Amino acid sequence: MGWLGCFQFRDFLQSEVHKPTSKLTRKQTNAMAYHDITDSRMYQRASSLADEIWALVDVWDWFPKKTVGDQLVRSIDSIGANLAESAGRYHVKDVIRFIYIARGSLRESQYWIERAKSRKLIEDDVATRLLSTLSQLLKELNGYIKYQRNRSVKEEPANYQTE
Repeated sequence: MGWLGCFQFRDFLQSEVHKPTSKLTRKQTNAMAYHDITDSRMYQRASSLADEIWALVDVWDWFPKKTVGDQLVRSIDSIGANLAESAGRYHVKDVIRFIYIARGSLRESQYWIERAKSRKLIEDDVATRLLSTLSQLLKELNGYIKYQRNRSVKEEPANYQTE
């Protein structure tokens, strides 16, 4: 899917459904910060990835599960959890802060998948596919951060006439 999914997500967010019908003040725009994200591909991708990781780790022996597996499951679950929490925030800066936390958890998940791969807990092809999915999710998160930064509508400057 590559960058195409990111652009489709951006186009969806910029569709007529999301465009304001009138000029809004900054205060009115911040009131629109709540956004149900659970229907987005980004959130669904994070959720399905978390379920897949859970199933992989669940069959590991005790020591790998307790060390690498615990950290991997926590970091991968944190991506979707922080996306969900961002959707319940009022101000744009709060929304962005939780998306940054999700992005940090994504980077941590990449690290733990690499560790699991190097310790022969995950096969190379599975690890490659998981890392590819995380890479796609990272692009979507970055696009969503950019969208959140740019979505506030600014008032047009007043046009004063001097004589």
